[in-house]
Amino acid sequence: MISKLRFATVLRGVSFKKETFDHFKGLLTNLEHWRVEALQREYEVQKLCGARLTSLEDSLAQHQNLMIDYNEKKISLLSYQDSFKKKDTTYLTKIKDVEEEMAKLQAYLNRLKS
Repeated sequence: MISKLRFATVLRGVSFKKETFDHFKGLLTNLEHWRVEALQREYEVQKLCGARLTSLEDSLAQHQNLMIDYNEKKISLLSYQDSFKKKDTTYLTKIKDVEEEMAKLQAYLNRLKS
């Protein structure tokens, strides 16, 4: 009796293990199917949108280059503006000196006329 009971228990354990194995095998099969499906969808998206994505990437690269050029020109112009302001200040000082000299000469001429 004990041997029949053990045999029945072993059979139930094997049956349980087989069911568990079959269940995991089914899950792995589903997982593989989903992986293949995902790869197919990814390929389809790349095929449909690849040209648009490439065009967008090119446009972004051009925009970045334009922004870099703009910033370089801006820096150059700001430097030129600073230089221009310094020259303006220098010339303004020279103009004031010349105006003072003219005033002195005018006063001298007025004294000579009188």
